[in-house]
Amino acid sequence: MPNINKYLKAIYIVAILLLTAHISRVFIDIGMINWYEFSYKPAMTPVNEVFSIIWSILYVLIGISLFLAIYDSPFEEIYKYNNEFLLQMVLQCLWCYAFFAKGQLLWGFIITILLVLTAFRMIRIYNEAGRYSGAFLYPYLLWLLYATYLNLNFVIEIGTSAEIQ
Repeated sequence: MPNINKYLKAIYIVAILLLTAHISRVFIDIGMINWYEFSYKPAMTPVNEVFSIIWSILYVLIGISLFLAIYDSPFEEIYKYNNEFLLQMVLQCLWCYAFFAKGQLLWGFIITILLVLTAFRMIRIYNEAGRYSGAFLYPYLLWLLYATYLNLNFVIEIGTSAEIQ
């Protein structure tokens, strides 16, 4: 008989990732209309289409990482891994809200720093689970570092907040 519990874990992970992606997309669309499309872009900013591709790949890797961490871990460990995962998802939505929807570039930068720090912690904690779960998070961490660079350049060039139209 198949292990229904592992299917429920996979469905839960996919649901949270899709919810995060949807919420983030709503905030990004607000920013695209109100200020981002017309603003200064730092050097090395990819075209907008690249972001969707990269984030799709990163969400798959984050999902695999969590699934490997919780696959057959005891409940207390699952709770710990899940909390790290949920914190990342909340911070991602918060960043999209602050940076895009509100044009608060300095707050966006501060949140990227929090994302990087918590991603480091997440990798360390997921490495405890073994099964290479932490290794799947390194591309995410690299992307966050890159996003921090871009966000800092927005702050330097535009200021602490974008002019919302």
